[in-house]
Amino acid sequence: MSQLTIGRDEPRPPEVGRNARAVEWLKAESVAAVGEALRAIAQGREDGVLDGLAQVVVASYLLARRLGMPYARLDLKVDALLDANVAQDHQLEHWYGDMSSLRNHRRHTREA
Repeated sequence: MSQLTIGRDEPRPPEVGRNARAVEWLKAESVAAVGEALRAIAQGREDGVLDGLAQVVVASYLLARRLGMPYARLDLKVDALLDANVAQDHQLEHWYGDMSSLRNHRRHTREA
């Protein structure tokens, strides 16, 4: 596993410090977006739910990038997770077919 941060005793070049701040900001944004989505669920606001969930997805991709991982690598991990959950008959897959539905959506979206 590669190291994601520079030790605190080492001098930080301006770019590294700015990147570290961006990572912290994105982590906070992710938590806030989850909170927004959950509040919107409780209030029955569909647009708010979608806004919060979209923010979580975008923040996840940006956080991966700030940590040195390409978007495509995150895509591969998501695809592998969906494949594994389908193969293992995850409870949501068993009850609703959600994992295979999302997997098919992702495949068709890329083909379009």
